[in-house]
This record gives sequence, structure tokens and C-alpha cells, in this order.
Amino acid sequence: MAARPPSTDEGVLRRWLLPAALAALVIGVLDALWISFVAGPLYAAELGDRLADPVVGWAAAVFYVVHVVSVTVLAIRPALDVDSLRVAAVHGLVLGVGAYATFGFTNLAVLADWTLLLAVTDTLWGGFLTATAAVVPVLVLRRTRHRD
Repeated sequence: MAARPPSTDEGVLRRWLLPAALAALVIGVLDALWISFVAGPLYAAELGDRLADPVVGWAAAVFYVVHVVSVTVLAIRPALDVDSLRVAAVHGLVLGVGAYATFGFTNLAVLADWTLLLAVTDTLWGGFLTATAAVVPVLVLRRTRHRD
């Protein structure tokens, strides 16, 4: 499909901020559930008292802001521009796997207590999470666009 140029009436809010806000909502809800029910217990079992307590909130916030901007620019906008859920899913999957594998496998390379289980689990989760965070905004915005 050929890329559709942005319409002149499509403002910054609809083109960038709304997709980013939807992605942030998806990531926030899914990651909170993931951390509460899967990753938290897994990390506790694998790393025990070596976990930061409390979590360094500003560092987590930096990651989430960068990740939301990245998924918006590299997956959601390209998908909306060509009206393709496949583009959203594939770009989101690749971005998520890349981001989370960077974290997980770098930790495996340099931290003595990091495990292969953590590296692989995080990588798979990052691919799923980011693909979902790219697809959901495209679905929502596609529906609202067709109503206009």
C-alpha cells in the first residue's frame, strides 16, 4: 500500500498525542498486570534480595516515555499512514523484541546473577506488549477515522 499523506486537518493531537496516549494506556495496564502476576514473582524468585526496593521510579519513567515515543513513531504512525494492522503488529513486535532483548541479554552478559530465563521471558513479553501497544491504537483510531 502506498503511504497516505497526512490530511491538512489532522492536527498534532490526533496525529501524535492521541496515538501516544493510547499506547501509554495499553502499556501501563498490561505491564502493571504482567509485573504484578508474572514478572514480579519471577524476578523475586530469580533475584531475591538483589532487587531494588523500592523500584527506582524515575528510571522506569524514562524507559516508558522513550518506549511510548518509539512505538508511536516507529509502529503506530506508519501503520496509520498506510491503514495496516499488519504494519502495526510487525513493527511493534520488532521494536519490542529489540528493546527488551537489549535489556535482557545485556544484563545476561554483564550481571552475574541475571538468568537466561529472565532474558528470554522479558524479550518475549516485550514483543507481545509492544505489538499490542501498536495494534490497539490503530484499531481505535481507525474506527474513529471511519466515523468522521
